[in-house]
Amino acid sequence: MEPAMPPVGGHEPWRAAIGPVAGAAVTATGIVSVGCRLVGAEVRWPRPGYDARRWATVFPLGTAAVASLTAAGQAGSGTSGWLEPLGRALLWVAVAVWALVAAGLVRRVARGMLSRTP
Repeated sequence: MEPAMPPVGGHEPWRAAIGPVAGAAVTATGIVSVGCRLVGAEVRWPRPGYDARRWATVFPLGTAAVASLTAAGQAGSGTSGWLEPLGRALLWVAVAVWALVAAGLVRRVARGMLSRTP
């Protein structure tokens, strides 16, 4: 069975060039958006010390790092030379935040202050 509409010829080079760049731009926009929202939320509703809701901060940091590293791999080094270093930096930030939140959890458990919410 033939496709309903044959592919349009001559546009493959454009698609090959624009696709990775567009993906990298969307990824970068998402990363900036996540970062601004996290910083804004921390300024608006500060939570000093350990809070179980801190894990909601760790997750977007990790996903932003993985998204930028994945997009850098898909786009190739020629079009996203800036995306892989950004992803690596975000990955280290995510690991550091994860370690801080995990240390707060361990400290809270060691003190016996962990309580279940109803």
